[in-house]
Amino acid sequence: MRFQLHSGQSAGFKGGMASAVIVLALTIVPAFAFVAGVISGWASPVLAWVVRLVILAGLWTLVVWFLMWLLRSAAWLEGTVLVRRGGFRTRRCDLAAAPRVVLDATPETQTVNGVTSRTGRHLPRLTAWDAHTGRAVTFLLIDPAARRWLDPPKLRALADAILAGPRPEPLAAQAWQAAQGLRAMSADPTGRIR
Repeated sequence: MRFQLHSGQSAGFKGGMASAVIVLALTIVPAFAFVAGVISGWASPVLAWVVRLVILAGLWTLVVWFLMWLLRSAAWLEGTVLVRRGGFRTRRCDLAAAPRVVLDATPETQTVNGVTSRTGRHLPRLTAWDAHTGRAVTFLLIDPAARRWLDPPKLRALADAILAGPRPEPLAAQAWQAAQGLRAMSADPTGRIR
């Protein structure tokens, strides 16, 4: 049974951003490639076409990557398995079998005019290490569309999934602390990002 945690940005935001990116890509990308080709064409016509093709391929790759991330990002629980889907890959981790589960926070950043800086707020984050691969699956506990914590039933479902499996000590105590942190978050009526 699939329990949806979030489906990325809101449908309106996805539609608006996708439309804007496509319009910009259809107008600016070819124009930029044309101008770069003209400039490099002063040296050689063959070089001009190579430059145009490289620039077009690179910029279209960025456009496709952004659209895939925007339209595909989602997370859900399948029983006790946390599934986090990005633009091109899907990560899975059985929270009940994960040898290590950590609940912490990461600083929020924003980029303005090409400069990235911290906002002073922290985003709650759940990190679980897969029992089979040993890779960490990191999941921000926020709803991207609402810019707030996940709803209480979703946080409790994550806590229940963590506690569904046995672990040896001290890993069991660590998992219990993460689950208790999730339950405390679900009891907070504001659910705001601090």
